[in-house]
Amino acid sequence: MPARTERYRFLRWEIEDVDGVARTLPGGLADVTRGGGPKHERVVFLGPGGKTRAEVHLKRGHVRNLEQFGFATKVPDADGG
Repeated sequence: MPARTERYRFLRWEIEDVDGVARTLPGGLADVTRGGGPKHERVVFLGPGGKTRAEVHLKRGHVRNLEQFGFATKVPDADGG
């Protein structure tokens, strides 16, 4: 399965990464990459100008759980997708 990237807006929240280390997600816009082999989701938080602010690897399904409880919201693509 090829990797796919989706954009989400996160609220500041503390969560465990794939290594079991508690991390605080900085909040704001992030690109979430799923699939492509790894058993985790790569979350890259974007700063001004689209530059990388922080990168976190979360267990598969954690982003969907955050979305379900209102701590993450999927941002629609510019082409309406």
